[in-house]
Amino acid sequence: MPLRMIPSLLDLPRVSLAIAVALNCFIGAAHAFGQSTDWPGWRGRSTSSTTEATGWIASGVDYQLRVAWRRPLGIGYSSVSIAGGLAVTMFSDDVDDWVVAFDARAGDELWRYRVSPTHPGRDGSASGPLSTPYVTDEAVYALGSSGRFVALATDEGGELWSSHLAEDHGGRRPDYGFTTSPLAYGDVVVVQVGSDRAAAVAFDRRSGEIVWRTGRDRIDYQSPFLLSQDGQALLVAVGREQLHGIDPATGSTLWRYEHGGDDNVWYMSPAVVGDDRLFLPIKWDESALIQLRGSLRSPTIKPLWTRDATRGTYSVPVHVDGYLYEYNRQFLTCVDAATGRAVWKSRQPGDGFVSVVDAHLVIGTKVGGLHIAKANAEGYEEVVGRPLFAAPSWSPPSFANGLLYCRSFSEIACVELVRAPQTDSPEVARDDTMVSSAFAQSIASLDRAADKEPAIAEFIRAHPRFPIVEGDDIAHFVYYGEANDVAIVGGLIGDDYAAPMTRVRGTRLFHYSSHVEADARLSYRFVINGDKTLLDPRNPRTVPATTNLHGRDGEFSWFSMPAWQEAKHLTTDSGPSGSRLERRKFKSRVLGKARTVDVYLPPGYDTAETSYPVAYVHQGGLAQTRGMYRQTLDALVGRRISPVIAVFVHRAPDSGDSEYRHDARQSYTRMVAEQLVPFIDRRYRTQTSASARASIGMGVTGSLSLHLAFRYPDVFGKVASQSPLFLSIHEKELWSILPNAESVPMQIYLDWGKYGARSPLEGWDMAVESRKLRTLLEGRGYAPTGGEAHEAFSWESWRNRTDRIFEAFFPLHDDARQ
Repeated sequence: MPLRMIPSLLDLPRVSLAIAVALNCFIGAAHAFGQSTDWPGWRGRSTSSTTEATGWIASGVDYQLRVAWRRPLGIGYSSVSIAGGLAVTMFSDDVDDWVVAFDARAGDELWRYRVSPTHPGRDGSASGPLSTPYVTDEAVYALGSSGRFVALATDEGGELWSSHLAEDHGGRRPDYGFTTSPLAYGDVVVVQVGSDRAAAVAFDRRSGEIVWRTGRDRIDYQSPFLLSQDGQALLVAVGREQLHGIDPATGSTLWRYEHGGDDNVWYMSPAVVGDDRLFLPIKWDESALIQLRGSLRSPTIKPLWTRDATRGTYSVPVHVDGYLYEYNRQFLTCVDAATGRAVWKSRQPGDGFVSVVDAHLVIGTKVGGLHIAKANAEGYEEVVGRPLFAAPSWSPPSFANGLLYCRSFSEIACVELVRAPQTDSPEVARDDTMVSSAFAQSIASLDRAADKEPAIAEFIRAHPRFPIVEGDDIAHFVYYGEANDVAIVGGLIGDDYAAPMTRVRGTRLFHYSSHVEADARLSYRFVINGDKTLLDPRNPRTVPATTNLHGRDGEFSWFSMPAWQEAKHLTTDSGPSGSRLERRKFKSRVLGKARTVDVYLPPGYDTAETSYPVAYVHQGGLAQTRGMYRQTLDALVGRRISPVIAVFVHRAPDSGDSEYRHDARQSYTRMVAEQLVPFIDRRYRTQTSASARASIGMGVTGSLSLHLAFRYPDVFGKVASQSPLFLSIHEKELWSILPNAESVPMQIYLDWGKYGARSPLEGWDMAVESRKLRTLLEGRGYAPTGGEAHEAFSWESWRNRTDRIFEAFFPLHDDARQ
């Protein structure tokens, strides 16, 4: 009894049973190219990211991908739905979520509809809608990220009815916003809700009345899909704990299966494999195959295997002829569905999302590429590809009526597959300075060498220091060892991305070159065969990671360019300083726990009678060890700055960065301003005016430091922020509440690294955000000092500029000079 995903509009209203049966036969058969092959919702008509259209690609033909039309679009993750001549998707204008409909052939915008306020992104994700609309003859069904679900008239986009998953049905809004995509079947449209009342709700498509509710399970970012067997349909809802087999007509839960997934099951999109199996990505690093034996309405479910062949991805798996195609981190991977073992994996064409057309993989990459490759077990074999978008793209391609539809964070495009003209290959732009470099000539010589290994050994002996720095602005990285694939990651490259290194033919030597500013200092490491990280064996300089954000854990190798210099305050031996450090504990009523601080007292504190300004330094433990703050203060006090007390506020045990972010941040800032500051003022000779107090933070506490100062301007009159992280709306709230300098005076120091926290794949860059913040501050009348450095997101970068903070806030007066 074969099991397959089925077209979800198989049972259209106003259509006779005979026509429905004809449609069933038509859809179930292989579609000839040129016939109607709509893609009406998430994962297409089949709900499997697959269309059976045949004849789209012929063997032995050279193709090219030509843009039929392209239109600007706001940010969003929704893919494109195509039916009835419309191409429909969703986007955000940074304020609201919108549904927009285009003429699928011509690209003309036909209508748009405002759904609801945009749910803000967090932790690096973009704001905007994540759900994909469903298009029928009479209506477009769309879910906004805040939870409002609407039915819109297909012809003009007017509202037919609406409901709210949270307000009307008790749905819990996931961290990144409501994501589940609606699914129309027969007379109902189904949405997964994930409340205490129901895992899924079916609405009457015309009236919006509730037809049925069923199940109890938490829903995050999963969507329902349909299966059929011997003419019977089954709706499968995916929950945090279970799969729910549901009769789509009545809502009766026919069976449940505890899939054993962990918290990362939130994104699970199963794939049907063969006649009776389901592939389930149940964990971030683990997937499973189960078998549904017997009747679809009451199957015996048997686990077949659990493997780690696909992991670390948000991509949706697809199945073709006994093989699964999915991502293993950034590698496209082919998995034998019978065993769960990887057959091959390929770094090409890059991390992305896969659909299947005419037994070919159609891949939209996160960096905006579009590629078509054969689906086979022999390896990655590309038919055609091209760059399509400049902005990141996090949506799988859609296919309808011979055309591909793709969208990025800023555009939507319709693409045709056409025969390539018989012309000479276009010239590829090249960097002549890199091509003509001495390193490039050495690599070319190695490539030509008849006996390559001795030549490589001589090449390595000739370069005692790695990476190889050529001139003032080029760095060459080299790995020599056993590997099939080597990539480079780190501050040089960006988060969540591995830049492939080039292999010298017939050797074990891989290389990568980059232009870098003459005064840069950056970190990097190698990734071997896609999963093993390795420090540069030929570079003894290492540095611990600053945060575990987006894969920044462990250690990295580091290098500097010729004009970079370590700051003098880090290398000066000032001798016995006469300063001392006192550890203090106090009970915080706000946090309900004891807190620890270290108090730096400058030389002469015990014999002087004067009062001192105070700097409050967040992440106090790391500031002393990685940030070298005590050594810095000993080198600066009396020589370059006036004496100052420094209070190092330790993190709460086992809290990580959590108390600095999201809602917990408010409690932390209140604890510092309302309890810690009075505690210090009572015990030490401090200057108690706001202009004599500074709040200093780096990274995750860089944004927190700004919040603290502007929330309590009567307590802090100086604030320093190094590489502030603005990864969620909670940090960006600061931008909307900033006063002007005339009403709230504040001395501000703001610096950041050009190579700081950023993700080429997700489209966020903290350097860009810091530049925006500086411009905003200047627009409000402030004059922030600091600026951009050619460095990364690290303590080693921040501490190189700590002297600038203290010199700006506590300049040396003649009476304080040693």
